[in-house]
Amino acid sequence: MLTHARQTGVLLATLLLAVSGPALGYAQSRATSRFEAGLTIGGSANEPLAFANCGSRVAGRVGGRLGFRLAPSWHVDLRTQIVSGIGAPICFLCEACFCSFGHCVPFPPSAGPYVNHDGYYASPLAGSTFVMTSVGAERRLLGTPFGEWRVRGGAARIWNKHLWAPELSSSLHFGSGMIGGVFEVGVSHYSLHRTDTATSYLDGQVVGTTTSLVPVHETTIYVDVGFTIHPSAPH
Repeated sequence: MLTHARQTGVLLATLLLAVSGPALGYAQSRATSRFEAGLTIGGSANEPLAFANCGSRVAGRVGGRLGFRLAPSWHVDLRTQIVSGIGAPICFLCEACFCSFGHCVPFPPSAGPYVNHDGYYASPLAGSTFVMTSVGAERRLLGTPFGEWRVRGGAARIWNKHLWAPELSSSLHFGSGMIGGVFEVGVSHYSLHRTDTATSYLDGQVVGTTTSLVPVHETTIYVDVGFTIHPSAPH
C-alpha cells in the first residue's frame, strides 16, 4: 500500500511539472526584463461628438508605449496616441453646418415664427485630430505558456483640448520571446460642456437668442493591435 501511494505521488508530481513547466518558462523569460516598449494601431467608431468631423465619429489611432515591471504581476506605463478622424463630413450639401448636433440646419422660413435649437463646443474641443498622453498601471490576471491577460486603469491628457479622460482597458499579450503581440480593447470617458442655443425668428429675421451651458458625458470604445519588445536583461 505504501509503495502504491508513493508511486501515485511521483506520478502526480511529474504531471504537475509537465503542466506548469512551460508556464514557468514563459514567466521567467519575461521576468528577465523589467522594461517593455511597443507600437500600436487601432481605431474607434464613436469618438466624442465634440471632436467629430461634422458628424463622422470614426477615427484612427497610432501610438507608442513604454512599460516598466514593478512586480511579477504589476506594470506601469506611459503611452502617446495620435487620434484623427477618418470619416467624410456629412454636411457638404448645406450652406450652414452645425457639427455639434451632427446634422445640417436649414434656413428659417421667410414667413411666421420659427425657433432653431442648436449648440456648439468651445473652440479647443473642435477638430478631430489630437495627441493624447496616458499614464496607467496594469495588472496581470492570467499567465499561460502562450501569453498574458492584463487589465489597465489610467488617465489620459489631451493636450490641444486641455482635457483629462480616465481610461480602462483589457489586453492580451501573446508570444514568449523578445517580441510579442498585443490586442487591446478599452474605453475612455470624457466630461465636456456644450453651449446650447435657441434662436427665435420672425419672418426670417432674428428676434432673440438664449444660451445655456449643458454638461455632456461620452464614453469612447477603442481597439488597438500591435507588438511589444521585451529586451533581455544582461546576465
